[in-house]
Order: sequence, then structure tokens, then C-alpha cells
Amino acid sequence: IKHKLNDTLRVGASYLMDEHAATGKNIAGISAEYKKDDLRVTASAAAMKHQDTTKKNGEAVRLAIEKKWNQDANTILRYGRAGIGYDNASGGISAGREEAAITHKQRINDTISVNIEGLHSKDQSSNAIQQSLGVTSDIRQGEWTLKGGVRHIEQQNSADNDSLNTVIVGAKRPIDIMERKGNISVEYEQDIGNIDRKRIALGSDMQLYDKISIYGRAERINSLSGVSGLSSSEERDTLSLGIKSEVMENTSVYSEYRLRGAIDSRDMEAASGIRGTYEVEKGLSLSPRIELVNGLKGNTSDSVAVSLGVKDIRDTNSRKLARLEARHDDTRDYYGAEGTYVSRIDERWGALVKDTLRITDPSTGTTQYSNVFSVGLASRPRTDNKHNMLFLYQNKEKRGFDDDGDCSAHILSTHQNYEADKDKTISGRVAGKTEKCEKGGIRSTSEAILLDGRYIWDVTNRWDVDLHGGVLATDSFGEKQYSMGLGANYLVRKNLRVGVGYNVKGFAENDLDSEGYNKQGVYVGLQYKFDEKDFAWITDKDDGNAEPQNDDNNNESILSKVKNWFK
Repeated sequence: IKHKLNDTLRVGASYLMDEHAATGKNIAGISAEYKKDDLRVTASAAAMKHQDTTKKNGEAVRLAIEKKWNQDANTILRYGRAGIGYDNASGGISAGREEAAITHKQRINDTISVNIEGLHSKDQSSNAIQQSLGVTSDIRQGEWTLKGGVRHIEQQNSADNDSLNTVIVGAKRPIDIMERKGNISVEYEQDIGNIDRKRIALGSDMQLYDKISIYGRAERINSLSGVSGLSSSEERDTLSLGIKSEVMENTSVYSEYRLRGAIDSRDMEAASGIRGTYEVEKGLSLSPRIELVNGLKGNTSDSVAVSLGVKDIRDTNSRKLARLEARHDDTRDYYGAEGTYVSRIDERWGALVKDTLRITDPSTGTTQYSNVFSVGLASRPRTDNKHNMLFLYQNKEKRGFDDDGDCSAHILSTHQNYEADKDKTISGRVAGKTEKCEKGGIRSTSEAILLDGRYIWDVTNRWDVDLHGGVLATDSFGEKQYSMGLGANYLVRKNLRVGVGYNVKGFAENDLDSEGYNKQGVYVGLQYKFDEKDFAWITDKDDGNAEPQNDDNNNESILSKVKNWFK
């Protein structure tokens, strides 16, 4: 489901269910897109739950920023992170990996352009790192676009370091079959030092009618993985074919064949669905969706999923959202309910209340129950904007899970920002968690406290740099972990900024630092200010065209806001 909030911002949600007891999985995702002039920013988050309860579930996030500097230059920044249990072959990132990439395309003349690409990838389990830097050139020859270039790759792991160079060639051209326009492409990459390391990919798409298109892609990889580099030994084949149709305004139907795994042991399924958003009256809309999956071959089975969302933005000072969903397959039934209320209390204060309930009833085993209740409160003075505040309380309950047992957690946090000078800001966070769990008659209690802060210097009215650090204390401050790093940020528009940084030391705490800003290594962030001005664009009165000010620091991750507000 996709919905246009205003001329610059779109949000969406998706759900996929595979009911096979051994290989089946459910994937729920949300996304947001900001587009204005020559800038485009997209962010998405997804969660995967396996039908096989012995497998670990996982989450993933993705971020993409594209900036067109002029007619001849374009830069794209991408970031993705997938948990160990998020093994979605079509998700764009491998399970247990964190990856960042930056590409720049420069047109030399009407026929030649140069592409520069830098990549960094890290395995979350082994801390193995892969890095690459490549330069390729595209040359237009009539209807053909030819590609050629080189890439240098370095890989580091606990056992060995590897360095190699590859050659890349490819071709792409438009096609016109029976007055139907499309394109076809092929790309080949070969390691100079090892003939067994190679990759080949074929792709095509075609517009059948005004609102109907078909697409397909096939790829064979021999020892190509990770950072687009070549690693030890891996061989796999993937194939996908599909058709998409926009049947009416705000409504689309789709049908797709999915093939996964090696050719000698493949699983095939067909998925069909319909999704749409319909306005009951101005400011009140419904968003239903239905998807059917039919197993055709291999370890696949039939499944069905239905959902209904309601959004009410008729009150200019508040926003109300609700969603109900149900899924059924051969091994379990799933039910979910979610409600969100966001309100502008006055010119200074804004508040959010949200509750999310999930119930899983397997055909064999224990029923699983989870509930998350959240309350948020934000203050941002309109007169001087010297001191901004954000407060959050969460209660997390879960029952029937095998990993930690029955648990109850209470989380309290506050973000404080103080503008010390016109171009200098001090930002700090204090958060605490207490959790009680019971498993097999054994009770346990744990506590954690997080303190972190950053010093931010505005270099220009759009660029700033920061020095940050933090400490995580557990066992009544008996155990402590530290983080320290540097970052740079760019103000895209008022209240919205993007950034990249590197932590030389770090730690992980999923509840108190869910965005991972204190984790060791590279991080990429997309941030949006949480205050009463958020509600202007709800009623298409967004003041995003205003000139940027030096007030861009009391920020909450937009990925968290997507999870909390945009479902």
C-alpha cells in the first residue's frame, strides 16, 4: 500500500506471507519517500518472522539519498542493515550484514560518462570487512550503451586478508516489440587472478500498456558475494518474473512468480494480491490489502493474508491511525492490532500514544503474545528555540516465546538539546531500562542505563559536524561499555537532515539505542524533528520550503518515526 501525504512525501506498507512449515516466513515492511526538486530520500524498515520457530527472526532497514547537482553530475548514497534472521533473498541485503555505498556519475560529453563507486560491508557475526573502489565508463553507441571498467577489492577476516582486482563489462539497450517499449541488459564481472570467480546477470522489463508492465531478472553467481566482491566459494541462481497493473486511481493488482535457490533444488510460488487506499471523506481513508500465495514446486505452500488500515486526519491538530491484520497458513494463525494517536497540545508541546498487539497461534505449541505500549512527549519553544526536550516511555510485554521466556520491560528516556551559541549545540540523552523475565520457573531481573551526548558545530547553514560519545552501564554500574566517534550531517530541508559517521569504539543495546548510533563502525542516519510542526504536512500546510535555520538538532531517527507513525 502506498499513499501520497503531500507533494513531497509518500508513505507505504507491505506484507508477504509464506505458510510452509519448514521454509515459510512472514515479512512486514513500511517505507517513506521524500522528493523535492533535485533531491530524493527514501527509507524503509522490515521485520521477518519464520514459520520454523527454531530459526531466528530478524529485522532490516534501508536508506537511499539521491542528489542531482546539475545536468551532468549525480550522487547516490545507500545504507542497509539486516539482522542475522532476516534471510530475504529479494531484500537487497544479505542476512547478518551492514553495508554502505556511495556512487557518483559524471557525464563527460553526449556519449561518455564515468561512474565512481565506493563500498563498505561488514559481517555482524564475524566482523569480517569488505571494501571496494571501482571506476567504470558508459559509452553510447547508437541504441547500445556499453560498459567497461575495473574494481579493486579488499577483504579482511579473522583468518586471512585478501586483495584482488576485477574487470567489468556489460551492455544495455532499449527494445521495441510490437510498439511496446522496454530494455534488456547484461553484465559480467571477472576476477583477474582467479578464473573461477565471476558473476553474470541478465535483466529486462517492458511496458505492455499505459498502466501494465512486466519484468524479469536472472543471475548466476560463482563466488561473488558481499560487497559486490569475490569471496571464498558460493554459487547460486535466482530468477523472478512478474506483472504489475494500476487498475484504477490508488488501486493496484499484481501477480508474480518467485523462484529461489539453486536450479537443481528450487522452490517456486505464485503470489497475487490487490491493494489500495480509498478516501471515505476528506481526511478519512481506508487501506485494505489481500494477498494469496500458491505453492507450485518444492518447499512452498498456500497462504492468505488480509489487512485493513484506517487513517483520520480531519482534525488539524491531531492524527489517528489504526490497523487490523490476520494471516492464516497450514501451521498457524496470526492476528495483529495497532492504534496510534498523535496530537499537538499547544504551540510548544506535542504528544504521541501508541499500542501494538501481536498474537500468534500455532497449530502445535504455545500461543505467543506480545504488546508494546508507547507514550512520547516533545517540547520545542517557538520563541527562542534554545532548549528542546523529548521524553519517551515504553512498556514491552511478551509471553510464550522460547528464547527469553515471559518478559516485562519498562523503558524511560529523555533527549535534551541546548543551543550554546548560534553555531554550537550540545545534545544529550539519558535512558534506563528494567526487565523481568521468567523461564522454566526461574526468574531474572536486569537493568541498564545509557548516557550519551554530542557536541555539534554548524559549519554552514546546511552542513554540521559533531563529536559524540556514550556509556552503557549494567549490573548496577559494575559493568560499563563506551562509544566514541565523529559524524557529518546535511540539512535537506527544515527539520530533516541526513548524516554519516564512524565510531572508533562502540556498544549495542537494542532497546535503549535501537538505531545503533553507539555501535562500532560506520553508521548512516536520516533524522526528523519530533515536535508540533510535524503536523503541518498532515493537512498539506507544510512549511518545508522555508529557508534552513540552525535548529536542526533535537532529532529522532526517521526510521523510528516510520515504525511509530507511518504504518
